[in-house]
Amino acid sequence: MEWLQDEPPSAPLRRRRRLALTGVAVAVVLLIVGSVTVRHLQGDQDPQQLAHSPSPTRTDWRFTPTRGSAQPLPSHPPEPFLTDVDLDLFAIDDFNLYRLQTGPQTITAVPITGTNVNGPVGLVAGPDQVVVTNYDPDPTIAGNVVPDESPALPLPGLLADATQILPATDGELWVGVKEWGLPRFVRTDFAGREVPSGFPRSLLEGYTDLIGDGVGGLTVQRADAAYQLTPQGETLIARGTLIATGPHHFLFKNCTTNRGCAAFVYNRDTRQQRRLGPSHTGENASGTVSADGRYAAVRTWPVDDVQQFIVLDLRTGTIVTKVAEAATSHVDTSSLIWLPDDRLIYVSEGTLRVYDPATRRGTTPQTYLNGLTNVTLRG
Repeated sequence: MEWLQDEPPSAPLRRRRRLALTGVAVAVVLLIVGSVTVRHLQGDQDPQQLAHSPSPTRTDWRFTPTRGSAQPLPSHPPEPFLTDVDLDLFAIDDFNLYRLQTGPQTITAVPITGTNVNGPVGLVAGPDQVVVTNYDPDPTIAGNVVPDESPALPLPGLLADATQILPATDGELWVGVKEWGLPRFVRTDFAGREVPSGFPRSLLEGYTDLIGDGVGGLTVQRADAAYQLTPQGETLIARGTLIATGPHHFLFKNCTTNRGCAAFVYNRDTRQQRRLGPSHTGENASGTVSADGRYAAVRTWPVDDVQQFIVLDLRTGTIVTKVAEAATSHVDTSSLIWLPDDRLIYVSEGTLRVYDPATRRGTTPQTYLNGLTNVTLRG
């Protein structure tokens, strides 16, 4: 029976009251500490300004990679990109592989072991995985194979020591390897295992560098002409230097004419070529031709070692756009992507861009990804 009015409480009641008072005190302290912490993080901002601050998941989202697992980024950037097409794009920076799916408007990032910004980096998308190859003698940054929805893995099999990797047909790869110091090309799957190529082994030996033809085949550039590599041998395509490849057309530069260097378009279906006029490309030019053969996108170094990115109208031979770029990134041809409607997706100064030569209008999708070096398309 508990004491009433002024009589002293029992020992159990005193213990319960002390515990209750202690709990209240702790709650008050936590409330004060929490308030101070929030004020410290927010600084001296006005409460009205805080009420109207943008949500970080909509206008200021960021991604901090956690090694070992795919990290989903916010699904709805402030400015949706390429909403009229369903694309599965992949891009890389020095430390991450990004998957950009325009259908659901999602971006996913997977940490990779790192790339060599001072040299070429290959990026090839397969049916269920992506290969990132860093052509560098340091084996710790050789590259990765990244299965969909999975962490990055070291390059397996023949991919680990590849000197060059190019896309083949049927979800396979062409891989440059060295055996006993002798170079050759082999056909592999994405696990780095050699698969039948249909080519005699002897025919694929001795090549140190080949050019993908845009549809999973191989071409080789000789001093005076370019050749298609077939199981029967090297077949002449055309005289001159192969500048850009596409599903149905090649762009050549021929400097053996009496009127200086000229540009030619080779039709792969008819095996006929057409002279465009003076060539607008300098040394070490490479690029890709749109599927309908109407445009070519080319990266070139015409003068003063200043990289230029140009789009050519292959009906008239004129330059549609020209952009000087001081960046020294080694972007390969696979990072110039033509869509079926002749829009071009590419990376410039570390940013994903889209250019429409029909309207001569370029846009920069607001993906919040910077420092990109390569982009490629699945399918």
